[in-house]
Amino acid sequence: MSGIFHRPRLALDMARLLLRPSSLETRVRSGLFISGPRQTGKSTFLTQDVIPTIEAAGAIVIYVDLWKAAGRTPDAKLIRAVQKKLVELHGQNPQSFVNKAKSLLGRIGISSAEMAASIEPTMHLVRAKVAGKLRLNFDTAKVGAGDGASLSEALLEVSKKTGRDIVFIVDEVQEMMRDGKGILLMQELKATRDEINSQQGDHGYFVFVGNGSNRSLVHEMTAQRKAAFYGAKSERFPPLEK
Repeated sequence: MSGIFHRPRLALDMARLLLRPSSLETRVRSGLFISGPRQTGKSTFLTQDVIPTIEAAGAIVIYVDLWKAAGRTPDAKLIRAVQKKLVELHGQNPQSFVNKAKSLLGRIGISSAEMAASIEPTMHLVRAKVAGKLRLNFDTAKVGAGDGASLSEALLEVSKKTGRDIVFIVDEVQEMMRDGKGILLMQELKATRDEINSQQGDHGYFVFVGNGSNRSLVHEMTAQRKAAFYGAKSERFPPLEK
C-alpha cells in the first residue's frame, strides 16, 4: 500500500510488549487501551504495521474496526469479525498465514534478524505445525448466536488446540459502551481473558487491545471499577515523527 509512513521500530516494540512482556510488564495481559485524536494514523499503524508483525511472530489476530465493519450494532460487528476469523482458521495449516505475514515485513522495514532479536521464537507454533490443520468442534459461523458456541467457549478451544497467543484488537473500542449488549460482550471478553490466561502449564495468552479516538471514554474503560477491563494499561498513541 503506497503512501504509508511505516513505523517499524514502534511496531516491533508493541509486538514484543504484547507477546513477550518482561516480568515488570505483565500488566499488559490485563489489556492495552490506546487513545488519540482521529486522523493521526492509529488504525493505519495497527493494520499495516502491528498486525503483520504480530502474525509473523505466530500469534492469532482478531481485528475489527467498529466504525467500518458491516453490521448494525457494535456487538454484532465484533461477533461477525470473530466468526470470520474462526472460519478462516478452521482447517488451515498454521504456518500458512505466518509465512504470508512474514512476506510483508520487508515492506514495513523489518528484517528477519530484527524480528528474531526482538521477539523470541515460540514453541507453540512449532507444536501447532506438528499437529497439522486446525479442527474445531463447533460451527464457526454460529459462534455468539443462540444456537452456537459462546464467544468464550470458541476462543478457549482455539487457545487449547493451538497453544498460541490470541491478540484481539478492537478499533474505536469506546463504541462498545453505547448499549447494554456491548457492555455485556466486553465482560465476556474479560472472562475469556481470565480463563485463557489462567490455564495450567505452558500455554498461549489472550491479549485485548482497544484503540479509540475519544480519550476520556477510552480512559474510563480502564479507570472505572465497574468497567470490564478495570486496571488494564492505558496509553496515549505516540505522535508521528517529523
